[in-house]
Amino acid sequence: MYSPPTIVPPISPSYWRGYDKSSREGVVLEVSSSDMRHFRSDMLLPDTYRMARAATQEECNDFFFNYGWAMAMDAISRMLKRMAD
Repeated sequence: MYSPPTIVPPISPSYWRGYDKSSREGVVLEVSSSDMRHFRSDMLLPDTYRMARAATQEECNDFFFNYGWAMAMDAISRMLKRMAD
């Protein structure tokens, strides 16, 4: 979990999820969400975000459930859109 130093997690705009890699631009998160409803891939962590902590087991469960649900709903939405076209 990542957040700016002035914000106590889990208040937005904290970002959840895992470190993917470091690049010349900074830290890249593999998948991230600031609200557990909308997810982004390969997000560059803002420079102002300097705090990190390990997520609890409950937070990990919530994240992966919500991420899986969002991906399933996106797939269903795309399928329904193709069927309507």
